[in-house]
Amino acid sequence: MKPLPFPLALHIGTDIVHIPRIARLINRPGNYLTRFTRRILCAQEQHEFTTRFTLPPSYTSESLPSQPQRQTPTITPDMIRWLAGRFAAKEAARKATPTAGGAGSIGWKDVMVRAEQEDSERMSVKNGKSSRPEIVFLDVGGMEDRVDLTPAMPFSHHSHSGQFCPGHAQNSTEEMIQTAIAQKMHTFCLTEHMPRGKEDFYPEEIEAGNTESWHASNEAAYWTEAVRLRTKYASQIQIIIGFECDWIRPSSEDLISRSLSKFPFEFFVGSVHHTHTVPIDYDRPMYEQARQRAGGTDERLFEDYFDAQFDMLRKLRPLVVGHFDLIRLKSDDMERSFMSFPGVWTRILRNLDFIAEYGGLIELNSAAIRKGMSEPYPKAEICKEFVARGGRFCLSDDSHGIDQVGLNFHRVLDFLDKAGISSLHYLTLAEPSATATVDARFPRTQTASVSIDELKDMAFWKST
Repeated sequence: MKPLPFPLALHIGTDIVHIPRIARLINRPGNYLTRFTRRILCAQEQHEFTTRFTLPPSYTSESLPSQPQRQTPTITPDMIRWLAGRFAAKEAARKATPTAGGAGSIGWKDVMVRAEQEDSERMSVKNGKSSRPEIVFLDVGGMEDRVDLTPAMPFSHHSHSGQFCPGHAQNSTEEMIQTAIAQKMHTFCLTEHMPRGKEDFYPEEIEAGNTESWHASNEAAYWTEAVRLRTKYASQIQIIIGFECDWIRPSSEDLISRSLSKFPFEFFVGSVHHTHTVPIDYDRPMYEQARQRAGGTDERLFEDYFDAQFDMLRKLRPLVVGHFDLIRLKSDDMERSFMSFPGVWTRILRNLDFIAEYGGLIELNSAAIRKGMSEPYPKAEICKEFVARGGRFCLSDDSHGIDQVGLNFHRVLDFLDKAGISSLHYLTLAEPSATATVDARFPRTQTASVSIDELKDMAFWKST
């Protein structure tokens, strides 16, 4: 059947809702939860609301119960966010109609917000594309018409939680995801650290009495929780489950292979945090210890770092390369141009050549700005060389707590022009495809891109 044109001229409608205001409203005495839901939700949404939050149907029924003393349900943060999101989407849809911003002709219950939720085993995907929430206009000219709600973007490909990275991060994985949803992120990747051997435990892990078996159990618990949360929030955000590798010593390759064989991860971030087996980003004394082992100068240590990175790249070919120039964090001058060290710069160009050749993504990591640098990882001079090689970039916040989700993305946006980057790539999940899959180890993982001009116009920048 040929699609019918929408009977009204649609304009662009946006709305921003203050979640604490919704919380205060529905927590007011006098059964304001029922009053609020009766006022804004159509019948289908009322059913979804009561089912989703396990409420008796009477809480959103068209006729208020005659027993005012009945018990009020527990109002949860998830419930508040769900209602706030529906309210904002409906307001935006009403504003998109031509008469008085829609308020004169379209009521809240004339607009339905619908989001498909797939089964627990896969993301919400249709024909290789993630399914999107959609607006349905009810009883408009005798028809039911739909408008897609395009995700506000952007995305992060690198995150950690205090739940599975204790002592190094804060907040639960669910709180991290909820924060990303509140910012209207399209894609949020979970990338907890892989297990390490006891000889490479960090000081806080030793103090906590962690063991190698604890690391293994922690990884299993992480996978289970990540799958649960992806199912729970499938209609609100795309969650991709991966891990961040640690390339430290020859045995690291075996540990990484073990993780990939035990769980069906969808990608991993390839990172180097150690040189000569010593952490180079933990604190200044450890950095100095690594530098001494390299020969006593930043230049020698930088050379060894990029050699270790090249070894990791050749053996692992990670889909996402993490914080490419992390080595500058604890150095004598974190802003110094790498080109001032000819041997270092030659190694950087070699590594960029290899990443571009196999099609890896280098993350633009905003954590560098949080840690006092003027530019994200990697520096603009490196990004320009990768652009010249046809290299592809993705975006990451490397968050270690809810206060760091999306942090400094605005500054990265400004940086893109400086670095000559015209598009960003992001990971997505779809049914396995011989033509679209980018890494045979991860058959459902694919990449998509967005131009910087499109990115700048997205609603994410207005919501954060």
